[in-house]
Amino acid sequence: MAQGFIAIAAARATRAGASIDRVLDVAHHAVHHVNLRGAFDTLDYLERGGCIGKAEAFLGSLLKGNSVIGMKDGEVFPYARERSRARAIDYLYDFAANFGDVEGLAVEYAADFDEANRLVQRLRAKFPQVPVYLSRASPVIGTHTGPSLIAVSVFGNRQGS
Repeated sequence: MAQGFIAIAAARATRAGASIDRVLDVAHHAVHHVNLRGAFDTLDYLERGGCIGKAEAFLGSLLKGNSVIGMKDGEVFPYARERSRARAIDYLYDFAANFGDVEGLAVEYAADFDEANRLVQRLRAKFPQVPVYLSRASPVIGTHTGPSLIAVSVFGNRQGS
């Protein structure tokens, strides 16, 4: 959905009659306003998929808990390690709540619909005027993250930005 928000922005510009150059400008601008964080309980799937090395996966397994990752300059980047699943979900909520001027939110999950839906409800309460999408992560994403994935995508500006 992080990419989806960019596509939606470009489609809106197209529908409004923008030139192709303007649509490209809108898409490039949108890239800088889309943020993603995902939580999952093991690094094994990232290691198997070649996203991280064996040493990093081993160290992560020693620490236990839920990893929180995001994208930074096109690379997977670790942001936090939470001791429990509940704390990881709270991290994702707090991450989204620290944005202002939010145009869209999305929660994606691999296997636990109920958990993802509870997060959607919390976000809708915080941002009642903002569309909040709920979707299942693609099999390709799930292959790299495993069945415990839950992710939040935000299209907006960080508070104070």
